[in-house]
Amino acid sequence: MCSILHGKIPYKVITWNRNIRQKPFEKREWSTHAEYVPRITIRVLWKNFKKAKVIWLNSPYSIQFAFLPLLVLLFFKNKKVLVSPRGQLLYGAISTKKKLYLYVFRFLLRISRNTTIIHYTHSDEQSRSYPIFRDFKQIVFLNPINEIENTLHKGKNVVKPIIGFFGRVVPKKNIDFIISILPLLDNKCTFQIHGYIEDQWYKKKCESLAKKLGVYDRVKFYGTFTPNDFQEKIAPMKVVAIPSLSENFCHVFFEAIEVDKMTVVSTGLPWKDANDFEPNTVLPLQENFWVKRINEIMKYDEKTYAAHQIRLKEYYRQTQATIKKENLKHFTELVEQA
Repeated sequence: MCSILHGKIPYKVITWNRNIRQKPFEKREWSTHAEYVPRITIRVLWKNFKKAKVIWLNSPYSIQFAFLPLLVLLFFKNKKVLVSPRGQLLYGAISTKKKLYLYVFRFLLRISRNTTIIHYTHSDEQSRSYPIFRDFKQIVFLNPINEIENTLHKGKNVVKPIIGFFGRVVPKKNIDFIISILPLLDNKCTFQIHGYIEDQWYKKKCESLAKKLGVYDRVKFYGTFTPNDFQEKIAPMKVVAIPSLSENFCHVFFEAIEVDKMTVVSTGLPWKDANDFEPNTVLPLQENFWVKRINEIMKYDEKTYAAHQIRLKEYYRQTQATIKKENLKHFTELVEQA
């Protein structure tokens, strides 16, 4: 988003001064467009909110980056507050505890003297989300896609019959679906899961299923990955699978495409038009469809694989260009109308 707004709309990012590994940033990583702080405080928020026309809260469940800023905003008026649920209102992601929290969050938004706008990334997310914010103004535009520098060498990255998954290990991601079809795939085919294990019980469920089906030695959980080692871990994979029950966006879909990987994803993702470029990329969660498609890709030689993957790359580039244009348009309108 910063690269899209840079030089066109003045912005400031308020965030922590440490990275995903909880290590402080080196000074060279600091930006004049960011306020890097060891913790989010009322003083920091007050100082920055005084100058801002639009306040963008990127996740309703974050105490430091959503709830505390909302409390500070009670002392302001005539600001525009953009709230992005980021898929966290989808029915599969809502629990009783979260519902109670959201009612408090909505109450604070209502008593605020500011204009609240709820941002959905896609019409699918808007229609499938818990409708607690239905009385607020809503806006729909896509998230920007992170560009990954492609340092992989074509022809050297498709080397093993591996299905890869990148993302949180939680039931919504439906990882057990891939495990359930492993016995129907070539016995050389393995399944690698990379991502933060948020629900240990779900990981154990997946491991139990793998043992029951006799494929335990073909399934492995690797834990958290970072942008720095993503390419190294994805390099040997032939297929990246995303069998999620629901997603509002799913950056990994595009990140895998960008580094020349074939993907097979569920209709829980909002990218059904990818099938217009490469058929059978987005599939319903039915075993026969997935088994047929994955077996098909596993048999591709290097030349055939590249020819099919380039179609996905065309879809990615077209979507990326549209996103940049729409993001700039919507943020320009938000600032000018504030």
